Amino acid sequence: MAVIYRDKAGFAQMASVAYTNEGELQRILMEHPELLRAEDEPQLYCLGEEIALGDAGTADLLFLDSDGKLSVVEVKLARNEESRRDVLAQAFDYTSALADYTMDELDSQLKGVLDSQLQTLAGDGPDSRPRYNKLWESCANAMKAGSVRLVVAMDEEREDLARIVRYVDEHSDLDLRLLVVRKYGSADQTILFPEFVVHGGGSAVTRRPERGGRGPSEHKQLQLDYWTAYRQYMVNSKAPCIPPKTQDWIRHQAGWRSRSLSENPPANLV
Repeated sequence: MAVIYRDKAGFAQMASVAYTNEGELQRILMEHPELLRAEDEPQLYCLGEEIALGDAGTADLLFLDSDGKLSVVEVKLARNEESRRDVLAQAFDYTSALADYTMDELDSQLKGVLDSQLQTLAGDGPDSRPRYNKLWESCANAMKAGSVRLVVAMDEEREDLARIVRYVDEHSDLDLRLLVVRKYGSADQTILFPEFVVHGGGSAVTRRPERGGRGPSEHKQLQLDYWTAYRQYMVNSKAPCIPPKTQDWIRHQAGWRSRSLSENPPANLV
């Protein structure tokens, strides 16, 4: 595939160019983290490359966003013969490994880069310490809960991998993404074109419509209808509720994770 662009001299064509190796794509993502996020998402900051995460192995890239959430990036070229299952298994293993780290342990592993970046994000002034503490706590809680963004970055789409990533994305709460960064070049210019083939980041019930513009499946719609009706019932009910234990929390925005809805329902649920 080629791209057509226009400059002062008129229209010109750029042909698709192959990456030399995975290291080239990895360096590009490290230097240009904007390729890894949607326009409405927080800024990303690279914490390092080739990060050793115990028995899980070495993560290609690790990023922190301005909200205190970590992103693990696994870089693979489509021509790589590594099994698609192995690629995802690696990504999931990194998440489980991070859940076992404390913030101090991870910062030590990163040689203080995590702490330094959090301080930079907190800024200066009298409110910097509270902001720093909030970011630190947010990052720690997200790690412990396994709320880490996983990005598999490739140079072109592999449908076999896309199918598996799409299935996991639609049937779990994992923020799992498949990103393709295509490279085009001419004699004196290079264009990088990022495209999220699969973009995670939410409950399977509330996520965007299915591929092809279809709405939610019958099963997902039934789930959504049930929780909508349940939410309304709890809002109107005067019956006392037993505070749920952590393991009983509903991982869905229609539920509430702390106290009785009938006592004090959150504003975003009413």
